[in-house]
Amino acid sequence: MIELWIRQGNAGALLIAGIFTVILIFAAVNDIRTRKIPGRYSAGILMLSLLSIFTSNEVGIFSRFIGLFCVSVPMLFLTVARPGAFGGGDIKLAAACGAFLGWRGAVVSMGAAVLTGGAVGAAMLLTKQKGRKDTFAFGPFLCIGAVAALLWGSKMWDWLF
Repeated sequence: MIELWIRQGNAGALLIAGIFTVILIFAAVNDIRTRKIPGRYSAGILMLSLLSIFTSNEVGIFSRFIGLFCVSVPMLFLTVARPGAFGGGDIKLAAACGAFLGWRGAVVSMGAAVLTGGAVGAAMLLTKQKGRKDTFAFGPFLCIGAVAALLWGSKMWDWLF
C-alpha cells in the first residue's frame, strides 16, 4: 500500500499510515513493559480507519468490516476455549488493525505475527528463558505483523496465495 501512495503522492494516506505506525510502536512498548494494551491504542486505530476511507480507496468498507472480525473473532474463541491464549488488548488491537488493513491485510498481519512470535517463543524455549507453560507478550508481534502488512501486504498475499 505504501509504495502506491508514494507513487500517487497521496500525502494524506501516508500521514495516516505514519500515525498508524506510531500508535503500533506505543502499543508494543506498552505491552512489553506492562503486559497490557490499553484500549486507547485500538480506539486510535479505529479512528484512523475511518479517516483513511477518505484518503485511500485501496481498502473498501466491506473489506474493513470483514477485517474487523476475521482475525479477532477466532482469537476470542481460542481464548474462551483456552483461557490466557490472548489478552483482551491483543484481541481489540487485532480487530482495529483489521479495520484499518482490510481482511486480506488482517490475515497477512496475523500470519506474520504468528511466524515472528513463534520464532521468538521457540528461541526462548531453546535458551530456557521461558518454559512450556510460561507466557509472553504477543502484542509486539501483532504490531510487527500489522506494519509488515501495511508495507508489503499485497505482495505477501500474492506470494502466499
